[in-house]
Amino acid sequence: VMVLRKGGFGLIVIDEAQRIKNRNAGVSKAVRELRANYRWALTGTPLENHLEDVFSIFEFVKSGLFESAIYTPQQVQTIIKQYSLRRRKQDVLTDLPPLVQNPVWLRLEDEQRKSYDELEEQGVLELHAKGQQITAQNILVLLGKLKQVCNRCPRTGESSKMAWLRDSLEDVTTEGDKALVFSQYVDEKFAGADWIESELADFGTLNYSKATSDKKRREMLAAFSEKPEHKVFVGHPKTA
Repeated sequence: VMVLRKGGFGLIVIDEAQRIKNRNAGVSKAVRELRANYRWALTGTPLENHLEDVFSIFEFVKSGLFESAIYTPQQVQTIIKQYSLRRRKQDVLTDLPPLVQNPVWLRLEDEQRKSYDELEEQGVLELHAKGQQITAQNILVLLGKLKQVCNRCPRTGESSKMAWLRDSLEDVTTEGDKALVFSQYVDEKFAGADWIESELADFGTLNYSKATSDKKRREMLAAFSEKPEHKVFVGHPKTA
């Protein structure tokens, strides 16, 4: 919903400004219609990835800054330097807690292992059958299917990951801590967010994929932050 305020605004801030990187998208056209004395665009995505992204975002921030699309990356960096502030990782490292990574290797058991081996064998045979027609996409599709079986056995629902996760959460929550769990899937058969929520219901699990509005998202985040009964939060990598 776009609100056109009579007389315009003093300040307009566009968060997640990469959403207006396509100048022809509806949201990009809509925000350019808004009038304001000052315009800010906030993004965690490096602007120099694609020049077209820069041009589109700056059509909102400072219309007319780029008179044509014929610029080198170096010219663009020079032009936008006086209009941008950039915070790099090293600028905030002293404010961040130390990063601790504990990779865990899990063994697929019984039927889950059998399903994986069968899919791998069949998938490799199909790849060989393609001969010279094989593409990188064919390989990625197979890897994606194998990853899904690693999450949950399609025949029995067996999941080494869930068994480990439940045991680990018992320790985490007993110590008074909470946990974030991320899955790129929603579908139950791929061990998606809905299934994880159901399996971990004892921990008062909140499923971010069910927050379908800004209001619900704020309420869910507040509940996880403030209410002790909600010990697990399930999100998607894009919400990290």
